Amino acid sequence: MSEELRLRIVSGIVMAAVVLVATARALKMNGGVAKKDLSEPNVDAVRAGSVNLKRHIENVKKFGITPKLHGQLRKRFQKGFEAG
Repeated sequence: MSEELRLRIVSGIVMAAVVLVATARALKMNGGVAKKDLSEPNVDAVRAGSVNLKRHIENVKKFGITPKLHGQLRKRFQKGFEAG
């Protein structure tokens, strides 16, 4: 959870929306790829890194905000989010 989100929670500011941005590079890094290898394609690392993204989405859901997925995220993850 970001420091900005923590600050908003502690200060009592009501959030109407949250924007999460996930790049393939960030997903690969969270999937265990070394920084020097991030420019190489690595589908398994993107899948492994998506666990981190899903955790952020679950945290957003705790505040009553329903995630709206766009682009490839919708195609790849919508079924999993609907299930639970």
